[in-house]
Amino acid sequence: MSRTRLRSILGALVILVGAAGSTARANPLLVIDAASGTVIRADDAGVPWYPASLTKLMTGYLVFHAIRDGHLALDTKITVSANARAQPPSKIGLPVGAEITVGKALEALIVRSANDIAVVLAEAVGGSEERFVKLMNAWSRRLGMSGSYFANPHGLPDPRQVTTARDMGLLATAIIKQFPEHAGLFTMQDFQIGKSKLRARNSLLRDWAEADGMKTGFICASGYNLVASATREGRRLVAVVLGATSGAARSQVAKQMLMDGFSNGTSSGRSVTDYTNGGFFQRMPTDMKPVVCKQAAPVRVAKPGWVRGWAADFGRFASAESADSALTDTMLALRNVIYAGRGQVVADYRTGKVAAVMSSLDADQARQVCAHLTSKSIACRAAEPKYFLPPDKADVDEEETDDVAAPAKARAKPAARPKTTKKPAAAGKKKSAAK
Repeated sequence: MSRTRLRSILGALVILVGAAGSTARANPLLVIDAASGTVIRADDAGVPWYPASLTKLMTGYLVFHAIRDGHLALDTKITVSANARAQPPSKIGLPVGAEITVGKALEALIVRSANDIAVVLAEAVGGSEERFVKLMNAWSRRLGMSGSYFANPHGLPDPRQVTTARDMGLLATAIIKQFPEHAGLFTMQDFQIGKSKLRARNSLLRDWAEADGMKTGFICASGYNLVASATREGRRLVAVVLGATSGAARSQVAKQMLMDGFSNGTSSGRSVTDYTNGGFFQRMPTDMKPVVCKQAAPVRVAKPGWVRGWAADFGRFASAESADSALTDTMLALRNVIYAGRGQVVADYRTGKVAAVMSSLDADQARQVCAHLTSKSIACRAAEPKYFLPPDKADVDEEETDDVAAPAKARAKPAARPKTTKKPAAAGKKKSAAK
């Protein structure tokens, strides 16, 4: 073995051992043959993990089905809703009412991991985000993804949203086998929208000629995730890396595992379906936030205008941390009860404390949530829209910063809003959400 290759392997091991030592659990890894589903390597493949933007593989999978079934076409124009526009970055930032083709939306979804476009596509396929999420879970069960549960189409933080390396391997191979006509989407190194040309987040596509997909993911709780594929002499392998400590680390580990898979040719002799999941209802995923987001760990407290729609209000807390902990526990109790909703810690001007809420609901959903929780002796009340806004802020409509649609200089200034004389909130000064 050459010294160069030995150093590469040792470097990958250091990355993984370091992360595992910090969290008292090894990072899940998987390498499989895409054609046969035979496992070449599996480390903790059934351990629950937060998927982050790997979620968008399932979103894309459902869109591909809608296209094949004739419900959509690549040139079908779909419209940006207020719900889509309100998603945190990473986003394209198209205004409410703007149109985008399904083909261009898929590019934004896979190449640039746009959260707003994930919702645009979800609403186009499902009619609403909630109905689309129900489809995501129905299809995950059909594919045998027994360790996965989806709560949104983009992968932004939600304690209900969980997967495993095994399940992501199943999903990746299903996409490769069932929809070869969309393979080119995953090999794109950049994405063009308007005058902006944006690079793919999967750096392996630029650094390794044999790489040909598929998707990155990151939120603080998950660490850096990657589903990567590569082809050599007609043989295609898929690697899943969950919970790496940096973008560079996940790429390095995935590449080394794929190269080893091509070189040694050995396998476990087992199919990916032979591996079992660890039971996500009994075991919470590792929280990578203390490892990868040491300087950005504080809980984000929502400001006026960030709470949209009706909300299920879970009570008041003296600190954001205690509210966030209660929010996590309560939302986990709602898994399989409601597929809609966005968990938020919100400033309450009435008490000077913070509230834990599930927002982005309609009136019936908020009441359904509270009825379920009340039956289990968990405090909850349905709060109507704008309940959390002070009276003098009732007409404020604060938007998340667009991290893509405008040049850097323009982002520092609030965007002009037509047909109003009100002064918009200074959105450009806010920090971006996790990507």
